[in-house]
Amino acid sequence: MFLALGASAPALVHAVGGACWVWLPAHVPALLGGLAFGPGVGAVAAWGPSRMSSVAEVAEGRRLFVTPWPGIVLQLVLLAPLAAGLRDGALIRRACGG
Repeated sequence: MFLALGASAPALVHAVGGACWVWLPAHVPALLGGLAFGPGVGAVAAWGPSRMSSVAEVAEGRRLFVTPWPGIVLQLVLLAPLAAGLRDGALIRRACGG
């Protein structure tokens, strides 16, 4: 699931006109999977999207002097509580109505 989210998140951000190098959408599933379920899940979730991202960056050229602060702040604020909810099963129980 996290691998699929990591692969599709950048495409979604590009589709709505967002800048992936600012929002860092491929990092979110990898970090969330690693925080909630351990480094193995995080590594698998990071591997595929990182390969695709490298190809995309080479194709479009490197962006200079662009800081990804919005994405970093978003990750720091949201990922720890989300990971805790996934790890405890609280988010899954709420989503299933239980």
